[in-house]
Amino acid sequence: QGTVDMKFYDFHVGFFASNVDFGTPEPHLEFDPYVAWRPSFGNWSVDLTAYYYTYHDVPDQDYPEFFNSLSYTFEDIATLTGTFAYAPNYFGQDDVGYFYKGAIEVPLPKDLTFSGSLGYQQVLALLRGELTDEQARAETVRGTKAFARRQDRMFHQDPRVVWLPHDAPGLLERALAVVEDPSGPPP
Repeated sequence: QGTVDMKFYDFHVGFFASNVDFGTPEPHLEFDPYVAWRPSFGNWSVDLTAYYYTYHDVPDQDYPEFFNSLSYTFEDIATLTGTFAYAPNYFGQDDVGYFYKGAIEVPLPKDLTFSGSLGYQQVLALLRGELTDEQARAETVRGTKAFARRQDRMFHQDPRVVWLPHDAPGLLERALAVVEDPSGPPP
């Protein structure tokens, strides 16, 4: 996986690239260019991003997404964020995708953060009878993977985040070393 992000004041342009596995023979490669406007006004922050998800071995699954977030930070207590994303022609299926999410982030000692979020998309389609249970589960897995990629792109821009490979030898010791001295180089 890789992300390139260029910033000019509050404007961003970049792309994310990764191999993918949705449990199907294809696609294998995803390339997602984006443009964004991410200003802050006092305690308020805005993120208006337009993505274009492309799958080079299955181009009929390419689609745009418009991602919108509004955050408010209560001093050093917490940040609340509301997110809405809209994707016409979701995964090239002539369907519209909507995503809603509420999140909270609470700073902890030693530059650690506790965060949690709740979002939904497929549940509404299931309740309306547009998806079976199996389809809703499969769509949830696919959507969760796509959301995880977006989170990965966002957190790679945060210099406070230290990345440790999940399969690295001595992972626990390395993680504890970061907690003890977050300003030091990654172990």
